[in-house]
Amino acid sequence: MPGARPPINPEVLRWAIDESGYSSRELAARLKVDTARVESWSAGTDGPTQGQLTQLAEKLRRPKSIFFLPVPPESSGLPPALRRAVGRTQRDLSADELLWVRRARRLQRLLSLLEQRQSDVGTLLPRLVPNSDSVRAGAELRAWLGVPIDEQLGWSSAREAFEAWRDEVEARGVVVMELQLGKEGLRGFSLADEYVPVVAVNTGENMQARIFTLMHELAHLASDTETACLGGALDAQRIERWSDEVASAAVLPRDALLDTIGGSSASREVDFDAVQLLADQFSVSLRATAVALIRAGLAEPSIYDEVDEQAPTADYDKGFGRAAQPRRAPRRRLTEVGPRAATTVLAALSAGDLSELEARRYLRLNGSELVELAGEVGASA
Repeated sequence: MPGARPPINPEVLRWAIDESGYSSRELAARLKVDTARVESWSAGTDGPTQGQLTQLAEKLRRPKSIFFLPVPPESSGLPPALRRAVGRTQRDLSADELLWVRRARRLQRLLSLLEQRQSDVGTLLPRLVPNSDSVRAGAELRAWLGVPIDEQLGWSSAREAFEAWRDEVEARGVVVMELQLGKEGLRGFSLADEYVPVVAVNTGENMQARIFTLMHELAHLASDTETACLGGALDAQRIERWSDEVASAAVLPRDALLDTIGGSSASREVDFDAVQLLADQFSVSLRATAVALIRAGLAEPSIYDEVDEQAPTADYDKGFGRAAQPRRAPRRRLTEVGPRAATTVLAALSAGDLSELEARRYLRLNGSELVELAGEVGASA
């Protein structure tokens, strides 16, 4: 006689599948069963075996205990725009992308709660009007960040530039995450919150491209248009083009660009090499530079197409691939969630507002790794 099937709640299973981003067919393929069988589990007309439940929990990245709840947990509450990536064409987010977004939202909720206990004042972002003058909006964003041009031109590497921008953004209350969204995945996404807004950038891209994504997503937050972004924004929806232009104006102000290339009489015969040289000088992405040159009337609009063809390759090289020796989990987590988030969780642990188990769960570390992370944060503070 076969063993009794675990009495899981099919409503919870349907919720977990929907949250995962998998279709019944995709999940069935991963479990190596028929699609009809997964659908029967979801409908409650049949149930998985103990072994299949273990596989389900693994593939859906949920604890087995969750499937026995009387009602589904609270939804992740992801905005509709985050369930579809915006770019040249729209598509549903992959299961891995949805997992990273859920993790970011979960940590954001904790950070927001902790912040509200400390202050009645939320994060004060600049208020940008969607599709308004992008040059003015970019200037407002840069003024909010307060980074002088001479400081920007003095950064010795793209990594130093990204970390400097990240420090300024986080100092103003926005958490900046670096997530493994994949080489073909999202460039980034933003999650609005009154107390702890979040911007995530893709570690699959180089530092210059991450800076552009960071500014692009800040434009979304400041204009209340949070979304998840793919590449090719000039051919995407209007708000994506505008966010690109705002990001470009923020990191490459027109006056600074004119000073660098010799004034408004500069030739409009700009090729890819010229764009790359300027991008390196300002530690910004190729796309940001192309947009800035077009906006300033210093290059023909066709330069963006040339850059767009070559940027995907350029954005992934220059030594920003996988490290020769993998970093330890605490260092990876600090990079992933950002110094502000890590410091906030550790401070809450120290103050008794979080248990060690809760801190470990939110940061996905074991006990010794949590201690090591505290040393990393202390060393970088």
